Amino acid sequence: MVAHILYNFNLEPVDELDNVKIMEDVLLRSSKTLQNNLIPAGSICNISIHNLHRTPEFCPNLDVFNPGRFLPKNIKERNLYSYSPFSAGPKNCIGQKFAVLRLKIIVAYILHNFYLKPVDKLDDVKMIGDFILGSPKPPRIKFISIK
Repeated sequence: MVAHILYNFNLEPVDELDNVKIMEDVLLRSSKTLQNNLIPAGSICNISIHNLHRTPEFCPNLDVFNPGRFLPKNIKERNLYSYSPFSAGPKNCIGQKFAVLRLKIIVAYILHNFYLKPVDKLDDVKMIGDFILGSPKPPRIKFISIK
């Protein structure tokens, strides 16, 4: 179940941006303009978590449903900063384990008591990035009681 939860955080992270402090000068070369751009040490950069999680180098075949990439043995092979729904490193979210635990309880309760049926097609659901990633019109799901 945890692999499924982490996979969903990869598809649609809750947070849109992560701020990072650049520790040493970074030289970026634009392939379009062939110009070099220097990001000096000490700069604060915003990283789009949504785009980071869609980088083919870090997450190939994202559109293929494969929660197995989030099993412990596969996580160890991944770059620490390539998956960051709760930030990463020493200043990551202190509530991430609580959040995942709470989601496990909620998902287990729902799956134990209901069948779920989507009302909207996935292609009709649009996401927008703001401080928190969301949808102007949330996807609708029909809950059908098992009991």
